[in-house]
Amino acid sequence: MKKLIFTLTMILTFNLSNAQKITKFVDEMSEEVYWYDSGIILTTEDGERGIKLNWNFDSKSIDKPIVKSIGARVVGFSCLEDSKLIFLFEDGQKFTIKSWNKFNCDGNAWFNLSSEQKRLLSTVPLKKVQYTNGHNYKSMTKALEQPNYFIVVSELADNEEYTIKTE
Repeated sequence: MKKLIFTLTMILTFNLSNAQKITKFVDEMSEEVYWYDSGIILTTEDGERGIKLNWNFDSKSIDKPIVKSIGARVVGFSCLEDSKLIFLFEDGQKFTIKSWNKFNCDGNAWFNLSSEQKRLLSTVPLKKVQYTNGHNYKSMTKALEQPNYFIVVSELADNEEYTIKTE
């Protein structure tokens, strides 16, 4: 339990200090290109459960980051299956998405988005996000401290503003 709280605190501290950033990683051996953003972390008040949400970028795009879907790293919800996210926007709009990946105990959930859902996340500030694990129906609803996170990262992608990392 203490280890989970410490890990989430460290990730949160890292993300706040390096907030809203896109990185292009080029593998020097395979020459493959990977895009990732710093993500946004939501935790329960007691720190026992949490979720890190981030844009997933098109893996075929070499020259610029292109938003494709949402990825989630989930901690403290046991094994995952049929995960669901509900996004409530500050203007009252909302939508629900369900994960497409199979049952796993690794804490991974992936969500496809329609063009309209991408547009909303890229242009309208968020008010709250609810995550539900369909395997055990545990859920968490959180207001966002960074309601414009997806907007800012989308603008960074559109403007091709990113850092390059190689190893």
